[in-house]
Amino acid sequence: MGSCYLFPLEWDVWYREVKFKYNLIYFSFMFDVSSFKILRSTQERGAARFSDLRGIVKNPRTLSIKLRKLRDLGLIEWSNGMYKLTEKGFKVSKTLEELDRNLHSPTLKVKSVERIPHGYFAPVVKKYCETLGRLLGDRLVSVMLFGSVARGEWDENSDIDVIVVVEGWGDLPVWRRVEELRRAKEELEESFEYQEALKAGYWPIIQNYPLSVEEARRFNRIYLDAVIDGIILYDKDEFLARILQSLRERLEEMGSVRVTLPNRKFYWILKDVKAGEVIKLG
Repeated sequence: MGSCYLFPLEWDVWYREVKFKYNLIYFSFMFDVSSFKILRSTQERGAARFSDLRGIVKNPRTLSIKLRKLRDLGLIEWSNGMYKLTEKGFKVSKTLEELDRNLHSPTLKVKSVERIPHGYFAPVVKKYCETLGRLLGDRLVSVMLFGSVARGEWDENSDIDVIVVVEGWGDLPVWRRVEELRRAKEELEESFEYQEALKAGYWPIIQNYPLSVEEARRFNRIYLDAVIDGIILYDKDEFLARILQSLRERLEEMGSVRVTLPNRKFYWILKDVKAGEVIKLG
């Protein structure tokens, strides 16, 4: 059998992937759900009485044992008849919340990845969608790739353009949405898929276009880029697919034409549109 050699970067990426998966398996066996619920309940309340925690562990003797162990670990403290989290306990509670999401949250089902005409960007985009699904949960409505990567016309300066539609963003300014998506990008950069793309000489830079549900229902200029070549990767109840289909029908009614130039850039001729007219979708 031939030997397998790994370069330093390959070894580092492989080791971190294996270590992460091992830790998830290890913690899934060591994870004390009741203790976690005690920490989380105490955190949410700010302070909890013994009687408050009986809803989590009904047997008072068992509850006393768990509380004593948490105190011995320096995660909670008892004062004036109330249990409170220590600073260490607060950090551990947050870490366990993230672990719980990793262990129990379902992986987002990403579709149409095979349509992405880039061998290294395709797995990166898939990983990014899965990360969004894990971090945003049920709030995530739609994810769509568009632009030069979706068209197969990328170059060394091309970004990976992604439309992200999220429930509850209606009242948030764009910078707050970008800040929320930053964590997903940071996690992506630590992934095996991202490191593989870097090793192959590619620099996968995600360019998010964050939309609220209300904004997505209205006409957006970026839809003109996405309506023909966009690749929908996740779409709850076909929300974005119906919007784009409505736009296609409206463009066809107006006799609009997309003109592609020799340099691969394009523009639309929007016929029968008056100045100030609003294009309604749906």
